[in-house]
Amino acid sequence: MTNAEKHHARARPISACLRCRKGKVRCDRTKPQCERCSRVGVQCLYSPPDEPQDIQHDGRDGHDDSSSMRDIGNQKAPNQEHGEENTAPAVGERPLDHLDAPLSRNRPIISCVRCRKHKVRCDRNVPCSRCARLKKGSECIYLHGNGASSSSTLADSTKDIAVTYEDKQWNQRFRTRAHWGTLHREIQEYLVTGGRRPFLHDFHPGESRPCISLSINYPFCNGPGNSKSTESILRGLPPESMQRELVSLYMETVEEGFHFLNRTLFEAELKEFWSEEKTPGDDWLAQFLLVLSLGCLCRNSITEEGNGDDNTGGLYNTLPSRLVNDAQICLRKTPFMLRPTLATIRTLCLTVIVKQIYGMSCHESDTCWPLMGTIVRLSIGRGLHLSADADGKRLWATVLYLDMRQSLMCGMPLLLPPGDISTLSHGKNMETSISDDGEVMGIGTSAIDRIILGSTGSILLRALELATFADESVSYQQVMEVESRLRNYLQRPIANFHTSHFHPVETTGASPHHDLESCTVDIFLRQTLLALTSRFALLTNSSILYPACHISSLESALAILSHQRTLHEVDRTAAAWFAGLFRFDFFTAAMTLCCQLVRDDSALDVAIGGESAPRGMVVEALRSCRELWRGEGAFSVCNARAFGIIDEILGLLEEAPSGNTRKVG
Repeated sequence: MTNAEKHHARARPISACLRCRKGKVRCDRTKPQCERCSRVGVQCLYSPPDEPQDIQHDGRDGHDDSSSMRDIGNQKAPNQEHGEENTAPAVGERPLDHLDAPLSRNRPIISCVRCRKHKVRCDRNVPCSRCARLKKGSECIYLHGNGASSSSTLADSTKDIAVTYEDKQWNQRFRTRAHWGTLHREIQEYLVTGGRRPFLHDFHPGESRPCISLSINYPFCNGPGNSKSTESILRGLPPESMQRELVSLYMETVEEGFHFLNRTLFEAELKEFWSEEKTPGDDWLAQFLLVLSLGCLCRNSITEEGNGDDNTGGLYNTLPSRLVNDAQICLRKTPFMLRPTLATIRTLCLTVIVKQIYGMSCHESDTCWPLMGTIVRLSIGRGLHLSADADGKRLWATVLYLDMRQSLMCGMPLLLPPGDISTLSHGKNMETSISDDGEVMGIGTSAIDRIILGSTGSILLRALELATFADESVSYQQVMEVESRLRNYLQRPIANFHTSHFHPVETTGASPHHDLESCTVDIFLRQTLLALTSRFALLTNSSILYPACHISSLESALAILSHQRTLHEVDRTAAAWFAGLFRFDFFTAAMTLCCQLVRDDSALDVAIGGESAPRGMVVEALRSCRELWRGEGAFSVCNARAFGIIDEILGLLEEAPSGNTRKVG
């Protein structure tokens, strides 16, 4: 039996009029007009105008569509009966060769992932009614931008779904007091107590900017196009000239800040890839695709609304999402859970960067914490913690750094106790050795290597352990001991992490150059100090009972916000895009300052670092921060919330009578 016969054997007779079939409603099949068409006064047609009348039927003459089509297919023209061939179909007939091909639909996919999986109708709300009824709102994810077949209407209707949804159960997750949610709750409680007004902002932005939309379970999810071959992925890559541009942008931003790659080896691999000397492995290709996607995200941020190239704008808008999904396909083809390679570990690390930088989403950030746990364990299984080569040591330091940073962002404890990660003994065996006082004895060691694999690594692990400890058994003396050691490291000239070091250096190009590597490390150290001292700095009367913690917390928050202003000094630059990685750091610092401002007992008139009137410094820092968040509010509901909180607090300060700025309520 042919494919056409199988298809028609199970096909049902079609007897409804065209209008009822299009509306998917019941038709009474009355001729010349059915009841529904007669009611609205429109023409009632039972077949398309170009179809022959001899294959139509009204469903009541005892013939079915399948038998009619077979009769036409078997009917011979008169000249064929005399042995003559007739390759052209008769007038009014259609060739039936297409019936042998498998039938497929090319409809836009606009249902959520969960409704598609269960094959049920989706109302396309955010979240949809089925997911909301089953309390699965956090799993109601919409995918889009995965191919050229997606219409512009589909992209417009779904481009902001995954980033504007706010999960009410999100606040019920376990978190330590290091999470910014503690600050948020304190400010909310203060403003709604004693007649003070609550937040009035609508935190759901009316319009979100186009960006990639990832599944919550990325990169371990079943996305569209999982059956794509490596050849089809390679054919879909942009031209080599564009690849070079995107790789260059990645090298100037993400690679400069984190040092994932061996640049010399990677450049040689790129030459082989572009010269087509050998087919790349799936692990290397996955890594390369994420490099291209990050470079493309940077390029879109720099040239958005200003490139004037209408021919390539659409391609660049959809390219990051396609590259990210293709990287997932390549990663799934490798046995990375059993035999991880350096390329697969780098791919997973770059996945964390992608999930963090494309938009400030609390859901995406929370998914990076268990993902980093997987990366740490795969790295240990690969033997990176005992690696003797420079590439392995550098990658291990970066993995530990990302794990520590993610613990701070999510307010979660470290997945491995400090005793299980012997970074100090590892650091002493480095070829470019690092002495206990932090002085670099060799050349070519990155800043992340110095703080993680040197003696500072053990201090950081201890600081994170105290900051994310769940109970109240941590003493003030323990906190101040670790705080003083970290502060001493920051104040050493060898560290080169002073705020003045990050002022942009004017170059011959159109934008200034920033030391992104040192900026990345300094923000991390300041954020660690902020989380460590917040245990006592945010208590009632902390300026009197715990003055050292109080001042250290304010200094760290102001230093972090100074980095935000520096990186955003020139709009639409690679540095401004790279600053998106630190949205949570900037937000936590701003929330700390807001929390100090709204409390009646906050002694902000105490001099900080020799400066007078620190209250004015804090207000000025928050004003500049508010202007930066105003431009980022369209990216996600979390960005809009950050702007709303800061704007509300500053509004209360500006409305307060002169000379009474301490009580802002």
